[in-house]
This record gives sequence, C-alpha cells and structure tokens, in this order.
Amino acid sequence: QLQIWDYADGTLIEDIPWRTGASVTQPCMLYAAQFNKGPRSGELICAGGSGANEAKVMHNKGPVGQPDAWTTIGIVTGMDKGCFTVDFSSGDSAGEPELVALGGGDGVVRVMEIGYGDDGEEVL
Repeated sequence: QLQIWDYADGTLIEDIPWRTGASVTQPCMLYAAQFNKGPRSGELICAGGSGANEAKVMHNKGPVGQPDAWTTIGIVTGMDKGCFTVDFSSGDSAGEPELVALGGGDGVVRVMEIGYGDDGEEVL
C-alpha cells in the first residue's frame, strides 16, 4: 500500500490501498511516488514499483486523510521491469498540458498527458 506521512511530526496521515482492480494478483513494491505540480497541485499522485511492474495515477477527491478519497484514473501494467522513477510536469495555467513520466528498469521512459473532461475531472 501507499502511505502519506507528515514529515514534521512523523505521523501517518493516510493509507492508500494499492491492490485494487487490475493489480490484485501480484504485489507491487513501491519505489517512486510524487504529487502533481502546477495550479492543481496535490490533487494527483503517481506511484510505481516492481514485482507487478506497474504504475498508477490517482486522483484525490477529498481532503487528505478522508477514507476512500483516492481513485485510480490511470494504470500502466505489463512493463518488462519495475518502475523506479515518476515525475509530473509543472502544467502551467497558460494551456500547457500536464504530463507524467515513468522511468523503469527496462530503459523506457513513458510519457502520458493528463487531460481534463468538461466537468473538470482528470482523465489519463
């Protein structure tokens, strides 16, 4: 599972379940995670790891710490080796797209655009 901690006082804020949907068969040891940047900073988190060799982008629909606030909006599975780094672009307010990049042990960098529907909800 993915956990969010308060580094200032060392308390656990939230457990985010990882093994849901397509990723229930094999555990994933998470090596990388990052919140998104830019005008909607903190609404998204991308994380990835090895074992299941997958990465997910999740959207936070409520305040941090609220049960079931995180929803998976995108998943990359079937990588030959683990995902060891993730990064979001700044996605500025001037119309530049928000991107997320995944780097893995297979030597491939995958770049995806985060889009927004008419209702403002994120789609990958």
